[in-house]
Amino acid sequence: MGAALVIPFKEYKFSQGILGSAWCGLKNFRWILTSTSMGRVLRNTVAYGAWFMIIGPIVNVAVALLLFEIRNRKALKTYQTIITFPNFMSMVIVGYVTYAILSPRTGLLNQILTGLGMETVDVYMNAGYWPVILTIVTLWKGVGLFFQKSCKLLYLL
Repeated sequence: MGAALVIPFKEYKFSQGILGSAWCGLKNFRWILTSTSMGRVLRNTVAYGAWFMIIGPIVNVAVALLLFEIRNRKALKTYQTIITFPNFMSMVIVGYVTYAILSPRTGLLNQILTGLGMETVDVYMNAGYWPVILTIVTLWKGVGLFFQKSCKLLYLL
């Protein structure tokens, strides 16, 4: 924890270690704050955070209510497993699964499009797809835990 508070103020070199590296003061912060991309990065961070705070609870409650109506116990357990499983994976694994689906050459999405005789899509070269992709992946990762808590509350009512 202490290293995380010191390294940003140092010109860190692995060979010299944390204590041996020279102090650079606020130079690292000056560089990032004067970067031409900083405004866009800050705007995107705030916008995505607000979007996830708004859409997340709505989707979570909707999924919980829909699944609460399923009467077939085997189907319900299957859906619960599918929805809850990403909650136990790290975001790195979720990113890899997303890549396996969206990969330009070998991804599941493009394999399906090719099988249907349609033209493939390279989502990694088009920024317009990413707001939707990030929303879906973030909701998929987080909906499981909320679903479990919601079902417990619904069963108590």
